[in-house]
Amino acid sequence: MNDINLSVYKTLGYIYHQLGDYENASKYMRTFKFNASYSQITAEDYNLLGFYYERLYTLTSRDLYDLNRAIDNFVLASNRKPNDKNLLKNVTIVASKANQFGLAGRYWKKLFKLGDLNNDDKFDYAAYCLKTGDFKGWEKYFEYRFDKENNPTVIPKIDKPRWDGSQDISDKTLLVCYEQGFGDTILMAGYLPRLTKIAKKIIYVVQDSLCSLLRNSFKGITILSATEFKHGVIKYDYYIPSMSIPMALKLDRDNISVGEGYIIPTRDTVFKYKTTFFNNDKIKIGLSLSGNKGGDTTRDIPIEAIEPLTKLDNVQLYLLNKDIEIDNPKIINIGKTFKNFNDTAGAMLNCDIVISTDNVLMNLAGALGVKTFGLFNYHNQFRYFDLTGDDIVWYTSVKPFVCDDVDNWKYVIDLVTKEVLK
Repeated sequence: MNDINLSVYKTLGYIYHQLGDYENASKYMRTFKFNASYSQITAEDYNLLGFYYERLYTLTSRDLYDLNRAIDNFVLASNRKPNDKNLLKNVTIVASKANQFGLAGRYWKKLFKLGDLNNDDKFDYAAYCLKTGDFKGWEKYFEYRFDKENNPTVIPKIDKPRWDGSQDISDKTLLVCYEQGFGDTILMAGYLPRLTKIAKKIIYVVQDSLCSLLRNSFKGITILSATEFKHGVIKYDYYIPSMSIPMALKLDRDNISVGEGYIIPTRDTVFKYKTTFFNNDKIKIGLSLSGNKGGDTTRDIPIEAIEPLTKLDNVQLYLLNKDIEIDNPKIINIGKTFKNFNDTAGAMLNCDIVISTDNVLMNLAGALGVKTFGLFNYHNQFRYFDLTGDDIVWYTSVKPFVCDDVDNWKYVIDLVTKEVLK
């Protein structure tokens, strides 16, 4: 095939790319690749086809076949230009998405051999390290999250020295500053009792909506809302971003767990929900099917996927999400009654089981110590370095169930249905 005809295929691929139609973009670029000679295909061509396949997987198909084709083409691109850092980085990212961590690791080694990694690269490597159980690598590079060029982690500007675990703070006040989402704040709160043995006083600055629940849970620790911290004059000697606590404490696989049962809602809230919604003899199951709107939707379960649970005898289902509308007589939507996290926690403590995707409510259930079945997609967040046992390591009361394929929620719902039947 002559060069003119070949260029037509590449042009068509690019046009469909501009239209957001990655099925046709990959189709025409693939046709170019199969008809061109080895010398006619550049590293950039392989990389472009890899990009089209990755977009097709992420935005449309959710088919591992497309993701694996993306990997194949990114590898071919990097073979053509083995010293191109961006081509090598593409392999690490997409291989990790496909759970091919061995391949990702080999390309990370190539990147480090080339050197000149930027802060975004170092953070991505920290995520890879934690996912693969390399706690030393995670500790070394995770702090670069504050210096990334793209979406850096932001905390309030603080003019006190930062505590990294090496300074003696036995007679000092340590300020712990929340970062990222609600689930992270709840998880890191599990380390507060350890910090009280190191510092004279602990102050934990949290999101406003979590403040009252955490105040009730930690009587000997000062809990401040972000608004109070912003407008108040608070005296302290050192500070630490909350997600840096595991690094400062030098935690690893054996001692990183926060356990369970350290979050405590008010007793009257627990009683209110018991008398209003949970005063029955059935097995009471709370459901959390999604996270915050606008977040990572790959962790969300369609409402129809839970149908097997609605057919169980002597079971009452309770929807814990606030923003999901449901019309099913087998499911009581109590999420719409929640005014704050104290309400959510009070309702959860009345559940025999909570079934939740990876979101803030799974963290809350784990911190409460409620028996929880955590549902995870085939590719899941980097913090979950071991989902093969009876718990997710971070929380001892959360048992993991992982999809055997991308978005195959039927698989995990069938597993938890059998578990409930036990």
